[in-house]
Amino acid sequence: MPELKAKIDAAFDTVVSDTWINACEHVQEFEEKYMQQADACELAADAVDDVDGGVRDAEEGDNTEHDGSDVNDEE
Repeated sequence: MPELKAKIDAAFDTVVSDTWINACEHVQEFEEKYMQQADACELAADAVDDVDGGVRDAEEGDNTEHDGSDVNDEE
């Protein structure tokens, strides 16, 4: 374990401020792309929900034509 700590400490000594800034900027580029994709997918999902919503509401509404086939008659 002490050898590993020495290697980590030596590696951190080589890291300068520019290293962190470059890494942060690199990550931010991917985060922005991800957020754009997430927004696009969210809008597409909302559109599907809007189309299905009317059908789903009708199916979940008062169903007076239920024949009771899923009711257990053995009680």
